[in-house]
Amino acid sequence: MRWIGLAVALILTLLPLTAEAQQPTTAPGPGIAWLVLLSMTAIAFGFSWFTAWHVGRAWVDSKVQGGAARFLIWCSAVLSACGFMWCYVVVIWVTGTYLGIFD
Repeated sequence: MRWIGLAVALILTLLPLTAEAQQPTTAPGPGIAWLVLLSMTAIAFGFSWFTAWHVGRAWVDSKVQGGAARFLIWCSAVLSACGFMWCYVVVIWVTGTYLGIFD
């Protein structure tokens, strides 16, 4: 959990917080903040895909077994859905930022 907090702190430190900070002062480019955001989104998508794949493989067995196995499979399914939702929100946010919708 400590790594997640460090990654979030790094992103919040590198992302511009004011409108003046968003104006490019050098050659235009995505910057390190966008690369970190893109890499974290790719990692989250990979983990969500991996989790969803394993949930799909164990779903029927957990129905038969029931109990804690069924509960953990549901928890994993929710975890995977939250990860995919975060990836979708990042894509919508980046697209809206570049199109000027969120100004």
